[in-house]
Amino acid sequence: FWGSVRDVGERFRIATLPLVIPRGDQMVNLLQSEDPEEIRGLQERVAELDDEYLDYYLDCNGQSLENRLALKDAIRRLTMSCKAVPVLAGAASRGIGVAELLDAVVDFLPAPSTQ
Repeated sequence: FWGSVRDVGERFRIATLPLVIPRGDQMVNLLQSEDPEEIRGLQERVAELDDEYLDYYLDCNGQSLENRLALKDAIRRLTMSCKAVPVLAGAASRGIGVAELLDAVVDFLPAPSTQ
């Protein structure tokens, strides 16, 4: 998985934001994780790429941020501005990660009516 994430970033010259990652035989959705350490890496990566989120992150002194909406908004801005691409692990043939992928399409991509 991590090699593929790296390859996507290098090939397309874009920052990658892993949102759903494999952990053993299951998938972990970082946006829904209750473990502050799991989400901290994503928060820091987004803060490096989005100034508005960086201000928010620094205002919270790097503590576990309760407001996931600010993080999702920053990921959407980064996606829409082509500065980063969300990456989600899954296995469609087994129905793993499909709901998360559909949620990501709705949350981070433009609506068809805005094209």
